[in-house]
Amino acid sequence: MTQLHATASVVPLPRRHNTNRGRKFPPDPIRAEEFALMLEHCRPLRAGREAELSAARLRVLLVVLYRTGVRISEALTLYEHDLRASERAIVIRHGKGDKRRIVMVDEWGWREIQHWLTVRRDIPPGALIPVVRGSLAGSEMTSPDVRRQLTALRKRTGLRRRIAPHQFRHGFAVEASREGIPLYSLQGQLGHARLDVAERYLRGIDPMERLAPIGARRAPMTVIPSIGQR
Repeated sequence: MTQLHATASVVPLPRRHNTNRGRKFPPDPIRAEEFALMLEHCRPLRAGREAELSAARLRVLLVVLYRTGVRISEALTLYEHDLRASERAIVIRHGKGDKRRIVMVDEWGWREIQHWLTVRRDIPPGALIPVVRGSLAGSEMTSPDVRRQLTALRKRTGLRRRIAPHQFRHGFAVEASREGIPLYSLQGQLGHARLDVAERYLRGIDPMERLAPIGARRAPMTVIPSIGQR
């Protein structure tokens, strides 16, 4: 007789994966009130100098992203010597396509950066947004580390929406456009090769807000009879 041997079937466990990986999201800019709320929650999570440095580092990173519109990869590869204090400018040495450009910083944002440079003296020289402890202290942070910190920050603020580094870039473009910054200037600041790419970033503006100037047009600069006049 043939003997049958039972073998236990192995059922593979489902793999945990990042549901956002590979997905493309429409422009969803950070709003000014959300930015202010996040800054408010950039506080030390425990006692000690290391926690204070981590909180201050997260705050200045958000300021750089939201007030300059640089990409997260560009922000993390900035070094202290890339700052031009006399011009309130930052040299981006490794932009998209490894292109070099200069971005400007407003007065409020520059004061935040200057304060961070004072705090940063406790960390070895190197990256502007550095690792704060261990043998890698002073070197560049990684993008996954930043994303984890943003997720934790979102939970602390209670914001019920996705928060990602690129949304600060979109938020910068929308706020700057509302303040009257020309699209051509935004193109240079954002490092876009084409003007139409910069224009896409403004899709986060409410349609009625964009159309409002049309409704506010003045009467034609000539004498035109009103309705009912003969």
